[in-house]
Amino acid sequence: MEAQRHPGTSRLFKTLAVGLLLLMLVLYVGAYGWLRSRGLRESEEYGMAGFCYVSLHDLEQDTDPDEIMRVHRLRLVFFAPINWLDVKLFRGPAPVDGGILKLSAGCRGADAPPT
Repeated sequence: MEAQRHPGTSRLFKTLAVGLLLLMLVLYVGAYGWLRSRGLRESEEYGMAGFCYVSLHDLEQDTDPDEIMRVHRLRLVFFAPINWLDVKLFRGPAPVDGGILKLSAGCRGADAPPT
């Protein structure tokens, strides 16, 4: 004997699923905007051509530089779709490519001389 579903259950599930997806999208865009704004402020302060997804001030502290670069690279991948839209549609600046950074350059951009 099968249990019958209430007719509104499917509609409620779809509504909750769409609501959850919209919430995740808002959080994704908000996190990108916050990290981008902070990165742009710091890029001006440090005279960089691009911005980093991690705080440059963390490099000045006793934070592990390998961990900082790992987080930056993960965020490069995670935010790649929205960053592509930002660069192509709104002419926003691109982030610094984590693959070509030298840790000794302190995430100051690919063209920055090592310190």
